[in-house]
Amino acid sequence: MFCSKCGNELEEGSKMCSCCRAKVGEEVITLLDFFDAKDTEYSPEQLPIYLKAAEQGDMNAQYKCGVMYDGVDGIAEDAAAALHWYRKAAEQGHVSSQYNCGLMYDAGEGIPKDKKEALYWYSRAAEQGDADAQFKCGIMYEKGEGTNQDWKEALNWYRKAAAQGHIEAKHCVQEAEARGN
Repeated sequence: MFCSKCGNELEEGSKMCSCCRAKVGEEVITLLDFFDAKDTEYSPEQLPIYLKAAEQGDMNAQYKCGVMYDGVDGIAEDAAAALHWYRKAAEQGHVSSQYNCGLMYDAGEGIPKDKKEALYWYSRAAEQGDADAQFKCGIMYEKGEGTNQDWKEALNWYRKAAAQGHIEAKHCVQEAEARGN
């Protein structure tokens, strides 16, 4: 396992190396561990704790801040803030954040629609094996959204998603095979 902040190797059972724990502060770490262990729904009380860790570069906290600003009861929805935190985590390789960046650019949530940027983020998540992102890449290549239309590339992504059990992707592959593609 590696530190979620700096990437250094961890001792077993730790989520953050001792150097990063010292920077974030034990009080924040204790609360983060508490929230993670409870596996609770997100709540407004958690936001300040996650923000402090997110500002220190913790990609999991950055993702959670994105989720909270993306629509959690008791927290004012703020698409720009959600995208900000998703991007911070996505740039560190957080797969769900990469996918969520793709969704936001694809739909134009709080930002102008940008199909090319959506495909970029979907592709980053898809390359890490995210089946939903692979399916989205397939759709975008099939329709020529954010890229030139490329049925062969679309089918490639549909097959990858289908291999992981993605139902809609399986359907797309079956349709392509019925047409002889």
